[in-house]
Amino acid sequence: RQPSQQQQQQQSQPSDSSSLIVQSYEWDRTNPNDLRLQLVDGSRKEIKVTKRATSRSSSTSGSNSNNNDKSNQHNYNSPLHRYDSIVAASFFGSMLLMSTIAFVGYATFGAHSQPLILNNYAATDALIAWSKAAVVLSIISSYPLSFVGIKDGLFDLFQITPRQRRDMGEVVTVVLLMVLAAAALLIKDIRVMMALSGATWGNCVIYIFPSYMVLRGVQHYPALQPHVVPALLTGLLGAVLGAVGALQALINLWAFLGTFSFGMID
Repeated sequence: RQPSQQQQQQQSQPSDSSSLIVQSYEWDRTNPNDLRLQLVDGSRKEIKVTKRATSRSSSTSGSNSNNNDKSNQHNYNSPLHRYDSIVAASFFGSMLLMSTIAFVGYATFGAHSQPLILNNYAATDALIAWSKAAVVLSIISSYPLSFVGIKDGLFDLFQITPRQRRDMGEVVTVVLLMVLAAAALLIKDIRVMMALSGATWGNCVIYIFPSYMVLRGVQHYPALQPHVVPALLTGLLGAVLGAVGALQALINLWAFLGTFSFGMID
């Protein structure tokens, strides 16, 4: 019996499952929205990834694209959206807390406010005593984190290999602790130094370095493009705040240079 024309066409054409087997692919990190596939039957397919949805060809349904577009815009459970929310809330909460403390302290003591506002209160105040104890506990608890950052920063600066870090890690720890302890015993007034370091390195870490990373990363990750303008504004704000703070710290350093003393004995 002769096969029908439909059976002959089915035998001559490969099945869809075999024709969709990928033999190789091409993808460039500089253009992550373009993926080219080489199939086993010799054909090539190009997959486009856009803000709307993944589109294999121009035959993608327009209604699906619109629905995916809306779902992506309102995907409040995505990791990136949660991260942005946490960072924004943290910055806003920190600014609100610090501004409240500064406002209350200045409203209470006026021009006589000291850099550490707790020193303006009476030493016999029980609440202030508990507050100072909390500050001591905070400093002791955060010191290891700061120390590890300094140690790792020195290793990175001098390009120490991981094996060398394991061999000399304990020695470097002891030496750094001795140097920092000696400086803490000899330097009696570090307010100006803290103000200068906060105005420079503090602003760099909080404002300038993250903005710089976004501006450099957008060249390889186009998805960061919407964050370029906020990054520029944040970097400029950090530069202005750092310049004002550093200038004020230098003015205070010049004013207190005669009273800035070293040594444990007056």
